[in-house]
Amino acid sequence: MNFDDFIFIVPARKGSKGIKNKNLIKINKKELIVRTFSSLKNIKKENKYVLTDDNKIKNIAKKYNVDTSYHRKKILSGDDVELIDTVKDFCHYIKTIKTYKYIVILQPTSPFRTFLDIKKSLKKFKKNNYSSL
Repeated sequence: MNFDDFIFIVPARKGSKGIKNKNLIKINKKELIVRTFSSLKNIKKENKYVLTDDNKIKNIAKKYNVDTSYHRKKILSGDDVELIDTVKDFCHYIKTIKTYKYIVILQPTSPFRTFLDIKKSLKKFKKNNYSSL
């Protein structure tokens, strides 16, 4: 499957109201954020971005060949900020670089999603001509 029409974004802000540093919590000795980055290993770097204000997460992203050039602004990193606001800001940023037809948002708090799950979902999405999935 060709993923060139898709941009994969991983929102991972530093703060968390409920669980401190939740994106760095380990499940079976592997951080949540690492599990998400690992599921994207077969995607080109120019199609995958982390949206974060956390330097530690940016450093991990670099190890997994995830683009870290977008910096999540402080105003978009608070507890009351809606994800859509961060996605909109990112879209303004990315459109100066390249345009994509579809956005795939991968939350680190879904740790058991695999590349195969992503691939199957996107095939279903395209085959059925869904507007969202």
